[in-house]
Amino acid sequence: MTKNVLVDVGKLSKPAEILVNRTCDAIGAAVKPWQIKRIAQANADASLIETEADIKKSRMLAQAGVESSEIAQRAVSRLVQEEIQKQENIERVLSLAIDKLSASANPSQIPDDFLTDLFDRCRKTSNADMQKMWADILAQEANRPGTISQATLSIVERFSRRDAENFTKLCSANFHINGPSRNCCNHATKDLIGLNYEDYMELEALGVIRYDGFGRFVITSEADDNQESVHHFSISGKEGDALVTTEKSKKINLSVGHVMLTRAGMELAFVAEAPARPDIFQAFITSLIQPNYWVQQMLTSKFVVHQVAAKSAEKEDQ
Repeated sequence: MTKNVLVDVGKLSKPAEILVNRTCDAIGAAVKPWQIKRIAQANADASLIETEADIKKSRMLAQAGVESSEIAQRAVSRLVQEEIQKQENIERVLSLAIDKLSASANPSQIPDDFLTDLFDRCRKTSNADMQKMWADILAQEANRPGTISQATLSIVERFSRRDAENFTKLCSANFHINGPSRNCCNHATKDLIGLNYEDYMELEALGVIRYDGFGRFVITSEADDNQESVHHFSISGKEGDALVTTEKSKKINLSVGHVMLTRAGMELAFVAEAPARPDIFQAFITSLIQPNYWVQQMLTSKFVVHQVAAKSAEKEDQ
């Protein structure tokens, strides 16, 4: 008998209570207080579930007008066991999501259709890693309603464990550039990320990235009213911060490389929980050092200035 692992309902915070109640409404079934616990299910609980399953089987046979033949009993047993497994999957995802709720979470703002759709998909998943991903999505939507779209749920349903691992690796190269999160898989960071061509193709087929083998994705900054101006690119990540400044020009392109996150990819990047990779961050910042660019970098308590000015570069050429 599979173990139930949900939390003690008596100790739930207000956002968690709301999420539990919203879940019950969404799936049309109760998440009983005595089903919600962290410890292994006691033998008495197992016996109770088996008894309830027997009652349910008898009722299903009676409603169908079927005599208790062996094949009918096996069919009903299969259906009951499948529903028990689905219920346990749902409660496992809910338990993991509760652990990630913030004090300011507002599950009441999650649309009914979103909850119904999410639990309809995640109830089929018994893999622990994928259950964690579903839980992260549910918690993110509770903490920041509107962050994840329903279209993204259909993509996650097609994720394998390997896909999830590869996407998390890729997100190690996500840095905020002038605000939005961008993937910075360029010539300097690609090998450090550790994915091969087939991995990128699979992620593109899933719809979370667009891939360009020539590394032609750029962020463009243009001056207003056709006037030349100094362009700034603020880059930040878990690993540190950097400021890239260019000389006066009307337009400048900052190359970010081979990968562009789709809308679904950007949404899932919020829950990817990619580890900090100082080596990737340093490689990307170093790759930006070129004539006409000034790169000021802050790594923990160390402030480093990389400067390659156009005039000095011209003198070296002479």
